Amino acid sequence: MQLKVTTLPVEYVAALAPISPKDVNRINIFESFESTAKLCLLDCAVAEKKQEINGQHTTTKPEKHSKRKSRREFEKNTRKSHRETHGPAQRDKGLHRLDLSVWRPEFTWERLKESVTNGCGSCRFHHSLIVALFSVRVDLIPEALTLQWKGFEFLLSAKEKTTGRARNFQFFNPSSSTNVIRSMPSANVLCGDTSSDLSLGRALKWLHNCETLHNCGIGRQVALPRRLVDLGPGEEDYKQVLRLTETTEEMMGTYLCLSHCWGKDPMPIRTLLGNLHDHLQSLPWELLPNTFADAIRITSRLGIRYIWIDSLCIVQDSALDWQVESGKMADIYRNSYATIAAVSSADFRGGCFSSKAGDLCFEFRTEDKRSILVAVRDDEGMGQIKEEVDVEKAYPLLTRAWVYQERLLSRRILYFNHMELQLECKEGLTCECSNRRLMPHPAQSTAVGRSLNNAKVHYAKALKNFANHSLSRLECEHWHQTVSRYSKLRLTYAQDKLPALSGCAKDTARLWKDEYLGGLWRRTLAEGLLWFVDPPVIHYRPSVWRAPSWSWASVDTLKGVRFNYPQVSRFRQDFRDTIEEAKCEPAGADTTGSVSSGFIRLGRTSLCPVYLRRLCSDCFKTRIPAWIETDRWYRLTASSSSTGGRMTCKFGSEMQLAVNDGDVMGIYPDFKLDERKDYTINAESGVAADGSRCRLAPAFLLHVYDATRPQHPAVTDYFLVLRRRKGEEITEDMENNDSGEDHGEFERIGLMTVNFENGWADRNSWFSMAYTPKCTDEGVVTIV
Repeated sequence: MQLKVTTLPVEYVAALAPISPKDVNRINIFESFESTAKLCLLDCAVAEKKQEINGQHTTTKPEKHSKRKSRREFEKNTRKSHRETHGPAQRDKGLHRLDLSVWRPEFTWERLKESVTNGCGSCRFHHSLIVALFSVRVDLIPEALTLQWKGFEFLLSAKEKTTGRARNFQFFNPSSSTNVIRSMPSANVLCGDTSSDLSLGRALKWLHNCETLHNCGIGRQVALPRRLVDLGPGEEDYKQVLRLTETTEEMMGTYLCLSHCWGKDPMPIRTLLGNLHDHLQSLPWELLPNTFADAIRITSRLGIRYIWIDSLCIVQDSALDWQVESGKMADIYRNSYATIAAVSSADFRGGCFSSKAGDLCFEFRTEDKRSILVAVRDDEGMGQIKEEVDVEKAYPLLTRAWVYQERLLSRRILYFNHMELQLECKEGLTCECSNRRLMPHPAQSTAVGRSLNNAKVHYAKALKNFANHSLSRLECEHWHQTVSRYSKLRLTYAQDKLPALSGCAKDTARLWKDEYLGGLWRRTLAEGLLWFVDPPVIHYRPSVWRAPSWSWASVDTLKGVRFNYPQVSRFRQDFRDTIEEAKCEPAGADTTGSVSSGFIRLGRTSLCPVYLRRLCSDCFKTRIPAWIETDRWYRLTASSSSTGGRMTCKFGSEMQLAVNDGDVMGIYPDFKLDERKDYTINAESGVAADGSRCRLAPAFLLHVYDATRPQHPAVTDYFLVLRRRKGEEITEDMENNDSGEDHGEFERIGLMTVNFENGWADRNSWFSMAYTPKCTDEGVVTIV
């Protein structure tokens, strides 16, 4: 089958009506482009087999199972074939970092033409695609390139032979194409310029549909924030009448919000006590940074008069104004018509818009006059963004902690990404290209990809469920998931960790009617204490206090915190009953913002004295079999054979908590202990009591409660790892295991778990024989 190729304007293809997937005609290139001989010099046979498996229509469970089995077998054979083919050269080619099941061999332009000459029909079709690409991308010389199909979805890598620089080109079926190539993905075409009439026209359509068809709320004629940037009534050029306006409680209207990165450099224009009066008269257009100017242009083109921009609408050098207005953040974003997000700008200079090369569009006409539309996307990168460092460069705004609550609280948010726009609302996420598996989207495996995929929708559903049911476990999981995602994001100032989530806390408190305690909640405090830092733990305890040690906000981590989710517990209520008082004192007017102090007071509580142990070089030389190691300051090691194969948790010479073989102890430090400040060495000689030179850190275990799973014998017990608050003396009574009415003040330094695989019998035996005899008598424990 011969093909005639014509280049089409991207605007023309974008204007065509989309075709329903059920109405398209799917073309199998291996059948439509007949081969005159079975002499393909490339890997068309492998691609044909892959397409055959994926194209199987399944309706019943046995059919689905058979298809999955065929796919697994295909991937297994493909990996085996590639390993046998490349052998030792596999690592040199970097294949150890790739999934060999989708790896495809490189080829040259000359080799492709030889395969076409030899009569391979599918190679002839691929040749026509690449010829069309090179006819437009004249900067690429085909003879100077090494080509490679990345996987089986028509992503082509063109690598320069001399420099090794690569560019990726994604071939796809435009959504308006009636005849589509099987296995080639479908998407809308992009013009590349997000300030174009095409992009903003799509955005207007999305906003209208959300406003009229969704349950996100209209967002018009609402109570206005105290200050707004006013573009004027519309009769005059907004650049001439632009000013800051102060509203009254009775005023109603429609406004947008701006979400953006400030950057490290000083903001060129801010509202201060000294210029507030001037800004109320006029805002000089020439002083506005690019991001502000673009946001105001967008506001005007959307036909809206007001926009809220934090550095202009909050007096920046007034602590009182900042506390009051930032405390209203939840209402400001929740009530706005939409939020404009300058996603691709790392600071105020970058602007909202991006202008890159748009998609290339071609029409292929066959001998029987069928028209096949094919588009090509060139992102000048490596296809779908998969590396976290590349995601941060492409989506800097979505890595910022302050933006997280802005996303969750806004009824709808319009993302200005590089190459395209996206709209996220309470009912889902839509984008210009309509296919988030293609570039320039982040891969679903990245943090930003996962967040864009479900964060806002899950947040909205959770709040809706809580408003109707108020289920304790659901409340925990909702808030814990919110915190887990938030804790992975970046803050310029660590002291903002609680204020940057204050809006979500207010939103949650509005439905739960519960007391907020520095990142946790009073009603679910027992569950909230089971947070842990995702390893590796590389940060020390912050030198500046910002939250109680039992709050996740007290630690620094870029890996984030996670929470355990106990489903069934016998002793959770026992721990709840010991909580006599829990309190956090706000540092200002915002009750969900920064805190100045906090504590949990527990009555009738016993502690188990232990040592945290950091192995010395001598212990490392003996190659002690390690069961668990976290940053080299904790080890669960195999004891001598005389113990009958039991495992020993070596906290120190005075404390060995043995568990049965198969049971597992784990400890999750909240921060990295400072070897110079937090550890000590037993005896003047520098040798510990057991003969080693390991460093020891005194600590205490506080049992919280157990957790079991339905229809599963295993039991897991949770312990807070505490140490005495610095400055408090260790009393002789405490060390001698004698009770006092008040054990004193402690701070949390980690979380410990013990998993008993065989169930309650082993668990109760361990407590009665190993743990409880070491514990102090019951007394009052205060954790600060």
